[in-house]
Formats: sequence, C-alpha cells, structure tokens
Amino acid sequence: MFKSKLAYALPLSFFCVSASLADDVKSAFAQTGFSGLLRTPHAQVLTYGDISFNYHIEQRIDHSTSYHDGSHKTLLLGLGIFPYTEFTVQNTFKRFNGETGWNEEHSSDLSFSAKYDFGHFIPEEWFSLALGFQDYGGAATHHKNAYAVASKSLFGFRVSAGWGQGSDRNQMGIDYLDGPFGGIEYQAFDWLQLVSDYDGTGVNAGVKLFTPNDLLPYGWQANLTWQAYSNSDTANRDNQWVGLGLRMPLSGSNKAERYSDNTVQAWADERSVAELQANHKTSTSKEQSQQWQGDVSNRDVAALLSAELVEQGFENISVALEGDSLNLAFENNVFNWNELDGLGVALGILSKLHNGRFDVYLLNNKIPVLRASGHAETYRAFLNSKGKHPSKEHGLTFSTANLANAMSTVAWQHPQYNNGAYRARLILAPSFYSTVGTEMGVMDYSLALSTNLQMQLWQGGVLDVRHLLPLMHSDDYADGEYFANSRHKSEIDRALVHQAFGLPSNVLTQFSAGLVRRHFVGAMNETRWQSAKGNHRFSAEFGYLDHNEKNLTATPMLINYRYYVEKLDWALEAGGGEYWYGDKGFTLASKHWFGDTSVTIKYQDTDEKFAGLSFSVPITLTKDMNPSYVQVRGIDEWSLSYRTMVGNDACNCLNGSMATTTGLQHNLARVYDNRDRLSDAYLRTNIMRLKAAYWLYAH
Repeated sequence: MFKSKLAYALPLSFFCVSASLADDVKSAFAQTGFSGLLRTPHAQVLTYGDISFNYHIEQRIDHSTSYHDGSHKTLLLGLGIFPYTEFTVQNTFKRFNGETGWNEEHSSDLSFSAKYDFGHFIPEEWFSLALGFQDYGGAATHHKNAYAVASKSLFGFRVSAGWGQGSDRNQMGIDYLDGPFGGIEYQAFDWLQLVSDYDGTGVNAGVKLFTPNDLLPYGWQANLTWQAYSNSDTANRDNQWVGLGLRMPLSGSNKAERYSDNTVQAWADERSVAELQANHKTSTSKEQSQQWQGDVSNRDVAALLSAELVEQGFENISVALEGDSLNLAFENNVFNWNELDGLGVALGILSKLHNGRFDVYLLNNKIPVLRASGHAETYRAFLNSKGKHPSKEHGLTFSTANLANAMSTVAWQHPQYNNGAYRARLILAPSFYSTVGTEMGVMDYSLALSTNLQMQLWQGGVLDVRHLLPLMHSDDYADGEYFANSRHKSEIDRALVHQAFGLPSNVLTQFSAGLVRRHFVGAMNETRWQSAKGNHRFSAEFGYLDHNEKNLTATPMLINYRYYVEKLDWALEAGGGEYWYGDKGFTLASKHWFGDTSVTIKYQDTDEKFAGLSFSVPITLTKDMNPSYVQVRGIDEWSLSYRTMVGNDACNCLNGSMATTTGLQHNLARVYDNRDRLSDAYLRTNIMRLKAAYWLYAH
C-alpha cells in the first residue's frame, strides 16, 4: 500500500534542502485530535472563523481485532469557533460500515477535543504556548490525554516541545503523549513542509504538501500529509499513514478578512464591497444630492419606489410621503439568507429616489419587526464611500419596540401594495436523520425530501403543512434493524395553523395548533421578550398535545435566556424545564455566527448528560424567485446535529428522545427575528451587509 525506501532518509533532509525560506510555517492537522505535526500537537490553533475537514488512513489495519485496538482510519472536523481556540470532533474506525447491527469490526469511537493558544499573552518575539485535551468525559475514552506545548518559529522552522499526561487506554499507545514530546517542521517551499516528531512511543517523519495560497477560491486551502517512517513501540504503530485535509472559512469567503484573530470587524464584509463598486461608475454624493433635490417635485416618489420594490420581489408594500419625510413598510420573502440583504436593497433604492428623512418598517407576515430611520443624503454617502476603511457615518438608528403603534400614526398613501396573503410558498429541503460514531457504524442515515407548504392568511396568521417523501437509507434503518423505527415514512408529519401577535414592550407571542411530530395533536405557545438593543432575550414555550395512537401526552414547559455578544457574533443560551417526553433538566448552548452559518456547542443534562455540536446553514438561492401565486424555494435554515453521552463510563446510549424541544420550523426566532439576528446589536455589527446587498442586487 505504501512505499517506504525513502523513509529513513527523511529526517536527514531537514539539513540538506536548499530553498528560499518561507515567511510562514503552515499548519495542518496531525493524525488525531488537533492541529500539529504528525502525531503530536504544536502551539498554533486553527484560525478563528475557519473549518477543517480531514481524512486519515493508517497502514496495517487489522480487521480481526476490536475497533479501538491498533491502526485505524480517522475523520476529523476542526473548528476555529473562538479566537485562539480550536475545537475538534474526531471519529476513529476501521471499517466505515459493515454488516447490520453491532459488530466490533465496523464500530467506531466519537470524541471531542480542544486546544487554546496562550500566545497572545506572551511577547510575540518569545514563543507561543498552548494547552489542550482530548476525549475527556466520554463513555469510552480511547484517545484521552492532556498536554501543554510551546512552539517557536524562525527562518522557516517551527520547533515544538511539550509535556503530556497520557492514558493506559489510549488507542495510540500507553506511552503516547505521556511525558515529554516534541518535533520540528521546516517550510522548505510554500507548498512543501518537512516534518519529524517524537510522540512518547517513538520517532515519526514525513512530508506535508499544501496548495499555493491563491490557487483555490475564497481562501480555501488543501493539504496532503504522508508519514513515511515511524519506529513507535506501540503494536501496529511503527507504520505509515496518509491524510487529506481541506480548510475553508465558515462564512464562505475570506476576502474582507472579517474575522480577525480576536474579534468580528464590523467594517468589513464577507463579500468585498470594493469589488462590487469597481464594476459601477458612481457620481459624487454632492452631485447626486443636487440631482435628486431637483427631481423630487417632478416625480411620484411613492409610485416609483413601490414599482422598484415590487420588481425586486418585495410584498405588502406601503408608502407615505409627507414633505421631506418618507415612510416605507415592506416584507421580504426573497432574500432568505438574511433579512439584512432585503433591508439593504430597500434602503438603497429609497435613497436613490428620496432626499430627506425616512422611516423604514420591515414586516414579517404583516407584523412590523424592525424600524430603520435615517437621512437619505447621509446614507447615500455611506453607500458610495470607498477604500479600505469606508465611511462609518451611515446615520441609521434601529428600533424593534412598539412598532405597531408607530405605524398606526402614519397616513399611508399606498397601503398593502403587492399583498402577500394566500400565496403558496413551497419550501423544499432534505430531511436527514443520522447517527455518527455508534456501535452500529461510522454513519447510519435516512434521507427524505421535505416539502413544506406555508401560506400567509392574514396578519400573523400562517398555514403550515409538511410532507416527507423517503428517498434512501442505510442498512441499519431497514426493516427489522436497530434504527428501523426512526426511518422516514411517506406522510404528512406536520399540519398547523400559527397565529402571532406583536405586543407592547417588545414582546412577541405565537400560538400554534394542529398535528406535529407525526402523532401529536394539540396546541402550543411560544413567547419572547427582547431588550431594546437586542443583547438580552427571554423566551418560553408551553404545550399540551396528545399522541393519536398511544396513551401519551406531551406537556413541554421550557424557559430560555440568551445573551448576544456583538464583538464576536456570539450567543450564549441557558434554558430548561420539562422537555417533550417528560424528562426534566437544562441545556447550555454556545452559538457562533460566521456570516449565515451558525455553529452551536451544547451541553444537556436531563436523565443523562450529553455534549453535542450542530451546524445550521441556508440551503436556498441567495435571492429566491419573486413570489406570484406560488413561490418555490429552499430552506432558510437547515441543521445537522450530533451528540455523545458524557459523564458515563458504562455506555454511550444515544437516546434521541431526551432533551427534545418542539422544534417547529415556523418559530419566532426564524420567522420574525431573522434566525434570532434582528436587533440593534446585530445590525451595527453587520452594517456592511446592507451596503454589500445594495451593490450586489440593486445598483
């Protein structure tokens, strides 16, 4: 499988390669658990805002022994979700899937690891220092260790030395990272790195190949690792392994360097505004202001504005123009990645046609959820500012409180233009049930097509019906197998009517009644309050539903508090009470936003304790089709979640019924609060999104 005649010469190659020294020593993932050399960590961590996918395969895998003995294959997912912090999910296995049911040959081990870089506390010219751990708290800890490591980079070399505390159950060997370890990396060329390390069980040597910095788009970088030599004293570990890795920004692009080492830069955007502006010729703000001032008296601003907004696909448009003050209300159902795109387009169009003050109301199901106020001339200057540090003077103020009262005082001249009521919206999405890292295999799954009909009936009233059509599933979801009862079935699993109300003091509530979770019929309520700036949010959900086939009643009663840290686009949540199936306890969550992608780490404690990770992304076009009688689109938020039992040495029983919430697709956070991102705090942190949307879609 591997050729190794060069293996013994590789350690010497560090001293004989003649090449120009690289400015940077690049980083990739080691064989298990962390970014590092070959089998040891260094003090660097994955860049904040990046994600890394890795697949590693070792030589001499013995399929006759248990999955946690000897050589193995490894899937690694690395996340830079905090500044200076690396979080890793690891799945080690020998065979991806084999026969159905439990079998040691295709069982696998799922574990979590973390590493923190303390280098920012140390003078840059000294060294960097990191502390890390692998696989603590799980049910079967086959990679458990803790370590401290220091690294120093100079003239294309990075030297690392550390001390670890190993485990006699570690799959890599009893002496692995137990005591001193270290290694050296030499960046011979931009694309070539030579590596050697000592991991406590022996010496390893190999090479890493990297794609050049600008070869792949959007800041992506791929790498290949080959460990060509090892004299490890662990059985079946004096071998070779190869690995493939791909690193990319979670936000989709790195062009504006929005996520720096320690913060979110509010004045940069994932999509470079400068590039968009370069494709258009613009007049100066003064010239534009003079032109618009001269034209206002000759234009029917309300009619022109309404027409342009309808052309963009906006609905429920109302306009009022009194003197130099303009009021606009509109609803966005086309820019479904983020409400800020729709708001940015509407504000840009308004500022082309108007030259005075404005109040813009954003609606959802005809309920006002946000007011943006400003002056058109100031906002035009913001839109047209250029350079590395564009103008911060956008002049906008935002409010989410008492909007219905404010709108009721406006004398709307064109109310409810392009009414969105009774338009069928078909939302197509994959429905994916899956397990990862169980005794049944690395991954088992059931895949179906979700077709969700949603129809706005009146203000706050929505019809919500979903059908699931099974497409395919793994063997362990087949009839008679372990996950058979959890497989998709062809059925309507949700049929609800929702009624939402905006209440005083920034309170929003929604009542839902009908069928949910295939068999439960009854009613639910969700209510939330948000502070003026949006940093604080309290919410509660209650329900009473009967199972239509079993003598079972669900009475969820949950409360939740969320705090938003705008500096990092980070939401901390704590909540608990009685969950769907009667278990009681609490959930702690840390949600991290990167553009329109969110990554959430959870800890749940009800009848058992779990740690989990989930990703949520939109699966639809950045701008969906304009609504007519029917609008067909993808889903604004599709989630993939996994968890593992912690604090239990006996088993890893992944009971999917514990800590279950209502999980409605049509909930307050998603439908009315822009996936819980509609607030003054979030808008000011992401203000450049408004500008980028205008230049991308409306100019």
